Amino acid sequence: MNKVLKRLLFALAALIVIVVLGACGNGHKNAAPKNGTYTVTLTVNKKQISKKHIAVVKKQSILAAMEKHYKVDQDKGFITAINGHKQNAKKNLYWMFYIDGKSAAKGAGDIVAKKGQKISFRLEQAKY
Repeated sequence: MNKVLKRLLFALAALIVIVVLGACGNGHKNAAPKNGTYTVTLTVNKKQISKKHIAVVKKQSILAAMEKHYKVDQDKGFITAINGHKQNAKKNLYWMFYIDGKSAAKGAGDIVAKKGQKISFRLEQAKY
């Protein structure tokens, strides 16, 4: 009976170690990104088609982040198509983008997003 008790205690100790180590995972999967996130929304025909929270990566342009998270066509830093939704010069429809509600002054290849910003890409008629 002494051997049975020792084996039972050993099995119980091994089970406890497994449970404790499993519960102590590194937690990186659900951890917030080190530099925070910003939000990107896509709008076509005044209808939001996508919304993503993207981790801020030091010195990464908005264009580079978009290419990582969406299928993007671009020309000289300016986005011309996103996920198959293309600009149409004949209809004066272009991908315009806004940062915190204001029209961006440069192309997506020249701007690095900051924590908490709201980036909005809208396929809309250009207003001159």
